[in-house]
Amino acid sequence: MFSQVNSEKDKKKFNAIWEEVCKEKGFDCEPTSSRSDLFLIYSDKIAIGTVELVPYENNKNIADSVFPFYSIDVVKDHPSKIFEIDKVAILKKYRGSNISKIFRIIYTYALENRCTHGIMLLEPIFYRALRIFYRIPIKRVTNEKIFYKGDYVVPSIIDFTRINKNISEFNWALKIKEY
Repeated sequence: MFSQVNSEKDKKKFNAIWEEVCKEKGFDCEPTSSRSDLFLIYSDKIAIGTVELVPYENNKNIADSVFPFYSIDVVKDHPSKIFEIDKVAILKKYRGSNISKIFRIIYTYALENRCTHGIMLLEPIFYRALRIFYRIPIKRVTNEKIFYKGDYVVPSIIDFTRINKNISEFNWALKIKEY
């Protein structure tokens, strides 16, 4: 289950989870964007994770300060159909079984906002898990090793048009009810 952050109380929960995961991983903690939609992930009515989704604007997104996503054709040609996926975090003891909730939030946002692609900076292990184990149509956009805020990241793009064409492959994630 998940819900969009709509109150100061929820934003405090979001920030507390994000800060805890950053501290655990040794990442520098950055603030949320004023243009973003924030989501809390729940397990048994307990907030256990976060996702921040930010509409794409050339050179104004944090991801563009790390890698020039604006130079990718689909981003350059259709910036209004792109969004940035950021602050994906699950508290340590809840990791593993909650990946479908993250996917559901991101996919729902893409549908509701008529987006075709999402850009993100991922930990290398998380990137591999999404691509190989979960078979998410995600593509690394450079082979360059990029160090950012405490770890190496993989600049990536996810193609929601491929998901829509093969929706039955993602039933494992799309059966979650909204909280």
